[in-house]
Amino acid sequence: MRGILGAVIIGAAYLATYMVATFVLHFTRPAPEGLSSSWAQPLAVTLCTVPYAVGGVYATWAWRPRTWWRPALLGLTTAIMERAIILGGGYFTFLEYAGMPKSPDVLGFIQGEAAPYFTTTYIVAGLVIAPLVTTLVAWLMTAFRRDLR
Repeated sequence: MRGILGAVIIGAAYLATYMVATFVLHFTRPAPEGLSSSWAQPLAVTLCTVPYAVGGVYATWAWRPRTWWRPALLGLTTAIMERAIILGGGYFTFLEYAGMPKSPDVLGFIQGEAAPYFTTTYIVAGLVIAPLVTTLVAWLMTAFRRDLR
């Protein structure tokens, strides 16, 4: 049950991070219309770290500090779910537009329509970075709590 709540918390943090990051990028790197490709790198870095850091903070409250595999598993599972949801939603949307002339591939379609950061590098590197960030933040929070006592 705690793992499901952790995934929900990371998901909510992901959505909030996406909204705040696009709001900030809108003013720092304005795009003429839609999502700009210049937003890809800042969005990718932000979305691979911030929500999973929130998950690491949650993991210190949900589980004992010495079980480091649980925050790592929470980060990995949530990262896999996030990528599957974006890829699945993009694929089903792509099927609607597949008959159009000059249709790109599925990843190109997702990048062009909704998520400029969703590249192969983001998919693969995020599966390593997300559990690492979740575990590192959980470890740091545990050390910080010990120092406060």
